[in-house]
Amino acid sequence: MSDIRCLYLENDPASYATYTRQIDYYWRQLDGGVITFKHVKNIPDFLGQLEKPDNNVGYNLVIADILLPPDERPNAEEKDHTIRGTEAIREAERKGGMLIVGISVGIRGIDLRKECEEAGAHLFFSRTELEKNTLRVLCEKIRFEMVRLGLINTSYEISSDDIETEYVIEEIGESNLIALYQNAAGLSGKSGELCIKALEPGLSGAFILSIEATLEDVKYLHLLKVSRLRDLLSREVKGCPKQGTYSSRFVVGYLQRTEKEIAESGGWYAICAVFEKDTAPLLTWLTNPSADKKVEPILRSLFLEGGLSRNYGMSSSEKKELSVMATLFPTPGRRSRIARGMKSLDELITDPRMGGDDEWEVKKVYLENYIYNKMLGRITIEQGNPHGTPRSCWIVKSHGDLHLRNILVYNESPSAAIIDTADFADLHWAVDYVRLLADMVLSGYDRGKRSHDWSLVRHWYSLLTAIIKDEPISDEFKLPANTLVIEAIEWLRSTVNISSICPAVREAQSMLDRQWELSLALGVELLRGVYRQEITTPKKIAGLLAAYNALSFAETRYWERYDN
Repeated sequence: MSDIRCLYLENDPASYATYTRQIDYYWRQLDGGVITFKHVKNIPDFLGQLEKPDNNVGYNLVIADILLPPDERPNAEEKDHTIRGTEAIREAERKGGMLIVGISVGIRGIDLRKECEEAGAHLFFSRTELEKNTLRVLCEKIRFEMVRLGLINTSYEISSDDIETEYVIEEIGESNLIALYQNAAGLSGKSGELCIKALEPGLSGAFILSIEATLEDVKYLHLLKVSRLRDLLSREVKGCPKQGTYSSRFVVGYLQRTEKEIAESGGWYAICAVFEKDTAPLLTWLTNPSADKKVEPILRSLFLEGGLSRNYGMSSSEKKELSVMATLFPTPGRRSRIARGMKSLDELITDPRMGGDDEWEVKKVYLENYIYNKMLGRITIEQGNPHGTPRSCWIVKSHGDLHLRNILVYNESPSAAIIDTADFADLHWAVDYVRLLADMVLSGYDRGKRSHDWSLVRHWYSLLTAIIKDEPISDEFKLPANTLVIEAIEWLRSTVNISSICPAVREAQSMLDRQWELSLALGVELLRGVYRQEITTPKKIAGLLAAYNALSFAETRYWERYDN
C-alpha cells in the first residue's frame, strides 16, 4: 500500500471534484493505499506549495491542467485559456522527486502532449481520453510509473540463484522489472518475495523469466516474457488461440493491463502467463540428461495426447489451388537473410580447416538457383510450366515457430506446454515438424563448447544426412551427453509417430507420396539456420551443406513420384 501526496493544479472546482473522487476510488482498488490531494487553482499558489507544502512533507505526485486563464481573469472563458500550466510542470520537474502528469482539452493545431513532455511531464492525458477510458487507466499508469521511478516502495525482495539471471535483471533494470511484472500480472499493491530464474532466451532476443512470487502469503507462478519489441509481443497475444479451440498444450490466457495494452517500463515491454507448475525449456531439459528422464512421455503429451495432432486434425484441409513449392518457399525477407548468411560462410565452407567441402561451388549454384530463381533443380513454382509442381497442398493450423525454446517441460510431471504464438497460422503440414527436427540437431545436439568445434562439422553433417535420407542413426552419434536428443530425434522419425501427428500422411501411400515435401520443408528449415544468431558458425555450415542434400533429395523423390 502506498501513501500518495498529490498536488493538483485545476482552475475548475467541479472538474477537480469529479476527477479526484474517481481517482481516489480506483487507487484504493489498485493499490489499497491512500491518496491525498491538495487543490490549487493558479500558478502562484502551485509554486508556493512546492516550496512550503501545507502537509510539511512535500508531494510525490503532480497533476496539472496545462490550460489556465490569466491570473487577473480567474473566471475567463475556456477559449481564452493559455498553455500556462507548463510553467508549473517545469518547476515540478526542476524540484524532482515526483511524478508529473499533464491533462488538458485539445486545441486545434497544437500538440499539447509534446508541450507537456518538453516541459518535463512523465504522462499526458487529454480530457477526451479520460472520459472515454475512465480514470482507472490513469491510475494504473500513474502507479506503474511511480514504481518504475522508485517513488513507491514496492516492498519486494528479489532473489535469484544463478549469474545469468543476475545479468538479465541488470540488463532490464530492477525497477523496470518490478513495474513490468506488477503491471503484466495485475499484482499492483502487493508486497512480498520474488524468486526469478532466467530461462533460455527467445530467438527474437526476448528474455523469458520464470517468477515464483509469495505476495502477502499467496503463492504465484508466472512466466514473464520481456522484449524491446512491442510488436513482437502484440503479435503473440493476438495470435494466441483461445483455450480449447485447438491444442490444450498451448499456454494461453496472457494477462494484460487492459484489453489492448502490454506492460511497458523504461523502453521494455512484457506479457505474462500463469503456470501451475515449475517448468524448463525443452532445450535445457534434453541437454541435461539423467537416468530418470524419459523423452517418450514428453513428446507424446506435446503431439498426441490432446496436443498438436489434435490441433492439426481439427484444422487440416487440402488446398487444390496451392502448390507445395510456393507454400514452402521462403518469404522475401528470409531469402535475403539466407543469401547474406550464405555469402558470409562462403570462404569458411571451402577452407580445409573448417568446412572443407571441395564441391561447394556446385552446391552453391543449386541453392542460389532455388533462392533467386525459385527452382528446385528442374522443378519450378510457376503454374503452367511443364516442370511446375501440381496444385495441391495440405494445410494445417500450426504453431509456426516450434523450436526447443518454445516448448516447456513441467518438472513435476512428464508433460509439455507450448509458448510464443506470434507465428500461429495456416501453414504446410510439415512446418512444425521440421522446425523442431532441425533444431534438435542445430541447437540441441552437442550443445555447449562442442558446438564450436570445427572438427565436428562433418559429424553433424552426417547425422543430418542420415535424418534426411531416413537412414538408421549409428552408435557414433549416441554419446552420453546427447542421449535424450537422439531419443527425441528417433521418436520424431518413427513412421508410426509421423503418421499419428500429421493428417496429411496418415495412410502409408500418402507417406510415400509426400516424402519429397518433407525433404523440401526440412531443406528450407536448414537454410534458415544460416541466419539464426544462436547457432554457432560450425553448426551453420553443417546445416547449410545438409540443406543442399535435403533439397536435392526432395527433387529426386519428386521425380520418382511424378516422372511418368
